[in-house]
Amino acid sequence: MSVLLTACRKSKQNAIEKALKKKAEDKKARREAKEARMLAYQADQGMPSMHTECHDTTAWNFMISEETFNISFRMYTGEVFCNGEKVDAMETFAEQDCSCTYDFAMNGHKGRIVTRDGAPNTLTVDGMLVPN
Repeated sequence: MSVLLTACRKSKQNAIEKALKKKAEDKKARREAKEARMLAYQADQGMPSMHTECHDTTAWNFMISEETFNISFRMYTGEVFCNGEKVDAMETFAEQDCSCTYDFAMNGHKGRIVTRDGAPNTLTVDGMLVPN
């Protein structure tokens, strides 16, 4: 009798483990599909990939006069993107405080990104600070 009970418990445990494994695989497949859709959308829009390069990318989203702006800055390459399009930025370096400044234009507005060692990157538009 105990052999039958042991076999029954083992069969039930195997079924539970199999169901949990399938559930985990399904969840992983859904997450990977969602990430692939996000990366494809970003590529279609010409946006930098925030998912794969978030460790060196800072992003700001804000509105000026009912116009939405999405500014992305890649620290290691010094690239600036405005609404998914790369913009030309003039880089200057200040030795006294070890900071870099990137000046650029966006739809009639002047943008400036300041980077300092150990401090978060800051964005100002027309002289006003934009929060991250």
